[in-house]
Parts: sequence; C-alpha cells; structure tokens
Amino acid sequence: MLKQAVASNPDAFVSFSEGMATVDKFELIYDSMTSACALPLASQEFVSFSQGMSNVDKFELIHSAGFVHKMGNITSFAQAAEVLAQLSQLSDTLCRLLTGVKSYPSLNLVSVEWKQSPEHKEFCAHQNLLQLDSHLNIEETLLDLCHQLYHLANPCINRLYGKEKLDLENFKDTMLWSEAAALICETALRHELGFLDSSPVQFLVQDKNEKYYVDLDQFLVKSNLEELCKLLAKSMVRGSSSITMSEWIATAYESYIRTFKQRSGLIKV
Repeated sequence: MLKQAVASNPDAFVSFSEGMATVDKFELIYDSMTSACALPLASQEFVSFSQGMSNVDKFELIHSAGFVHKMGNITSFAQAAEVLAQLSQLSDTLCRLLTGVKSYPSLNLVSVEWKQSPEHKEFCAHQNLLQLDSHLNIEETLLDLCHQLYHLANPCINRLYGKEKLDLENFKDTMLWSEAAALICETALRHELGFLDSSPVQFLVQDKNEKYYVDLDQFLVKSNLEELCKLLAKSMVRGSSSITMSEWIATAYESYIRTFKQRSGLIKV
C-alpha cells in the first residue's frame, strides 16, 4: 500500500522529475489520514474532507442501482463530472481531479465513448475522447475514468505548449511521468473509496519476449518513482496487450507536432 511505500522509502516520494526545465517538479505527498496523494494540479481549490463514512456505506452508494445507471449513461465530461461529484467529498483524489480538469482547453468538447473491449483505455487528447469499457464493473469503470481524468488535469499539458516545441526525448519523459502519476491516482482512489470488487492497480510490461503484470502498490514498497518510469517505458499501453508505450508516445508526438500551433493558442502557459 502507499502508506507502507512512503514509510519504507520516503525519499522516492519527493521529486517527480529529474529537473527538466520544461516539466514542473511533482511532489507526491502522502496524507496519513487517507491514502490520497496531493496531486500537482494547476488549481489549489482544495477543502477538508470528512472521512466519517464507513467503507460499507461507500460501497452501498457506489453500487446503488441509481449511481450505476447514471454512470453507465454518461456521454460527455460534463455528465461524468455531475455523477462523480456525488463521490467528491469521499475522495481527495477525485475532488482534485475534478478541480484540475477545469484548466483543460475545450473541456466542453470532451466526450465519453463506451466500447466492448476497447483497443486501449487511455485518454485520446487529439480526439478529446475518454474511452470506457462497457464490460467492466462500476469500481473498475471509476478507476478507468480516474486514470484518464488525470491526463486532462495534468499540468504538464500546459508545459507542452510553451514558446517552443519539446523534442522527442523531453516529450517522452513528460508522458512517462504523467502515466506514473495517473496510475498512482488510481490506487489512491481505490484505497480512499474502499473498493472491494476491483483488483489492485497493475500494468503490463513487455521485456524482450516476456510479458508480465506489475502490482503498483507492491512495486512502490520496494522501489521508487524513477524506477517506475523506467519500467513504464517498457510497458504496454493501459488496457492493451498489443500497443507498446513506445508506439503510443511516438504517435502522440506526431500529433503534438502537427497540432502544436493550434493548441498552443488555446492553452495558457
């Protein structure tokens, strides 16, 4: 768990960057009262949260027929935000995500698409698209949504659109740290809401001809964020067994270069 990871290796949870000028240093701050991490969001409109609701009460709320029905019918970010707001007082992570996404350009254009076994489960920035798997249960769906919302809220999006384009290496570094943070958001949400029907957060690694899953909580107990990013560089894209992270980043970089001028005019750095 995150608490154990921080206790055993606190230095690993300080710097979230290797000092690159184009990327803000992230701080991962563990709150001893919850399993939340203080996310590096552009806005700091944070409030104190009541942790008084038991895990049983949280479970009943999240698994209620009304909540599941509303979540299963969202088609836009606006609808998703309205439904997720019901849980925001139960999760630091979720509230901060909902606050942070306000800085994302063209937020009103972000749509939600449900697919049976989608090719991957990552936010598609060039399409303003959140992709969800219709086969997943409500807990797994919330984790998927949380992960993708981080990529909307990520302040690195702003740093991508400065006066000059990033080169491929800096862009890759930014994307890997962003993915690490999004995975940590997932596991924080899972602990905060006391999920029982979802597996611990994992990611699939391809090392030469071998593929294997890595449990995030267990990995962070023994290692640090820099090592996590190195491993993510060899991983498959979230939700895919065929698209490598390297391929995903290369495609994203092509889109970044192609749309840089247009998007830099929309994003305030």
